Amino acid sequence: MPVERIRFENLHAVIVNVPTKSYIPLWRGRHWYTILRQDNGKFINLDSKLNQPEEVPDISVHCRNLLNKSNEENQLFLIGKCDPSLFLTSE
Repeated sequence: MPVERIRFENLHAVIVNVPTKSYIPLWRGRHWYTILRQDNGKFINLDSKLNQPEEVPDISVHCRNLLNKSNEENQLFLIGKCDPSLFLTSE
């Protein structure tokens, strides 16, 4: 799904699921983190691997970069309080 279809203005958060490197052979771990939309409309990255929360300057670019470099291994879960049909534009 193209990131351009996501209507970020209707979201409260994006939960990100990415593969992680493991020190155990043949073990493929996953790392989860949240990008939260603040009351002012800006998104903030709450990844525990960061020293502190970081503002995401452009959420669509951030998500596009995550999906483009993942070979379909990275996942985005869209979170909101409204009807999920409002999360995406029609094709």
